[in-house]
Amino acid sequence: RSGCVWSCKLKSMDSEKLFYTLLSQTECFVYKIPPRVSAAGHKAETWDRVHPLWTGKLRIEADDNDCYIRLEDKNTGALFASCKVGVGSVEQVLDSSRYFVLKIEDGKGNHAFIGLGYNVRNDAFDFNATLQDFQRRSELDKVAEQLAMESASRPPIDFSLQSGASIHVSIPGTSLTGLTKAEVVKSSEVSSEGDEIQSLLPPPPAGNTRRGAKARNPAPNTVPLPSPSAWTDFMG
Repeated sequence: RSGCVWSCKLKSMDSEKLFYTLLSQTECFVYKIPPRVSAAGHKAETWDRVHPLWTGKLRIEADDNDCYIRLEDKNTGALFASCKVGVGSVEQVLDSSRYFVLKIEDGKGNHAFIGLGYNVRNDAFDFNATLQDFQRRSELDKVAEQLAMESASRPPIDFSLQSGASIHVSIPGTSLTGLTKAEVVKSSEVSSEGDEIQSLLPPPPAGNTRRGAKARNPAPNTVPLPSPSAWTDFMG
């Protein structure tokens, strides 16, 4: 499976630019590779991976516009190669996800192909993903810049209210037709004052329903019983 394509050149970066590091890796390998035998792409199985051409560390740095792949010495940090990312060549090989082919140009029309590889699969994934992220960000920046240019080229739209023009607002439940501005303001003030007065009124007292129920239901009439002496008249 072929991956993304980038252009790389052996040239030093402009020291006046401010770069930030996108990726830093402690170990990578550079290989001398044979010419491509298939139009489909390169295969790492044809490389001499036992004897790499160079071993060192890798950093990917970028500014607002450009991105560089830097191959540096592990101990001294001396620059072995600096590759400018663009449209050209960093191609993933067909038979492995850990190896890539870089196209190196000298700025005079000459170029050569070298192999880049990793012993750890995660390092290769990080390398490829970092380049793809930068490519997506660059494409989004180009789209945003194009939209900004198109917006700047259009005449500005005047949204201000022209002299003598009026705005009609229809509010459900109200009728302000024919009222002057002063009357509308006065009506709104009266309405707001009424709302304030209503809000200041105390709530009605809570009724004592149990007492009221007792008052509305008087005790039933009772007939007094005769005294015990009244029963003597019937006793014989």
